[in-house]
Amino acid sequence: MRFQVFYTEVPLRTRERSPDLTALVPLERDTRDAAMNLACELLGQGAIVWRIDGPDCSLDRKEIEEECRRRERAPNAASGVARRAS
Repeated sequence: MRFQVFYTEVPLRTRERSPDLTALVPLERDTRDAAMNLACELLGQGAIVWRIDGPDCSLDRKEIEEECRRRERAPNAASGVARRAS
């Protein structure tokens, strides 16, 4: 099963607290990490990520935003190349 990322690019009307997820077309990714990477990218572009659903996983807007903030603060191990001592 795949992970689905539900998002909108425009804010909701003031009375709405969340969108009708059945009206949104989800973007799909193969792993939870790939779905979270996509969610963080979308947030960085100004979108609102409402939900990520997958096998044994259901993250709401608050959980997604917290995870993306945590990832921003964490050092990027992929780009960290050990430097030789001079």
